[in-house]
Amino acid sequence: MHSFWLILSSVFFGVAGVYCFLHPTDALSAVGLYAGFLVFFGGLSQLIRYFGTAGERRSRWQLVTAALDVLFGGWLLVSGYYVLLAAFLPFMMAGYILARGILLFVYYFRAKETVKSPGFFLTAAAVQVILGVGLAMAPLFAAKVFIYAVGAGLIWCGFTCFAMWREVK
Repeated sequence: MHSFWLILSSVFFGVAGVYCFLHPTDALSAVGLYAGFLVFFGGLSQLIRYFGTAGERRSRWQLVTAALDVLFGGWLLVSGYYVLLAAFLPFMMAGYILARGILLFVYYFRAKETVKSPGFFLTAAAVQVILGVGLAMAPLFAAKVFIYAVGAGLIWCGFTCFAMWREVK
């Protein structure tokens, strides 16, 4: 029975990967929903952390960043505009990533004393801003590269499941 699940996983991963190549817009819509889930619940966890932190150690900018995550993630989850979402997701992600990077800079300069590793924090903020600008400049290219990379990854997962099926007794 163990081998049945491996071969079934192999088939599902392979089909999902091929689907990403054949229908990139639909696959991008699914990714939009998944991203909405991650961003929304990431924002909720940030809100919980914010309200669980002592008053003198928390910053309004943490709250603003968490609210941005909850609002953007929630919109991705409930909008229902999946075709529109697929077309505009790269732009929205670019704006979101850029805004979040800028908020990280603002947070750093307003609350330096709460940052343990300033060099790492500023580098992370700068990379986020650069990625946001890059996505905004070439959103369709970024979306296609992303979804094709997901497809290739899924096909590879299918291949490894198949290889395990052949090797596992």
